Amino acid sequence: MQKHTAYNIMEQMLLLSEHVDKAGALAEQIDDNDERYAIRKGIAEIAGVVYTEIMIPIIRQYPELDPDKK
Repeated sequence: MQKHTAYNIMEQMLLLSEHVDKAGALAEQIDDNDERYAIRKGIAEIAGVVYTEIMIPIIRQYPELDPDKK
């Protein structure tokens, strides 16, 4: 993958992560414990896939795009 493509994908994944984090915070407002758990579990799965399947491969190829090192 070309670096500019990797950069643009990473940028979008970071934006997506912000929205996923906001959804997680909203899920805390769910009164029913089972429902809250199920929603939080789904949100965590999304976050995990974004990180492991998309961001990690980009970071391996272009370590300078690691958002934790900026």
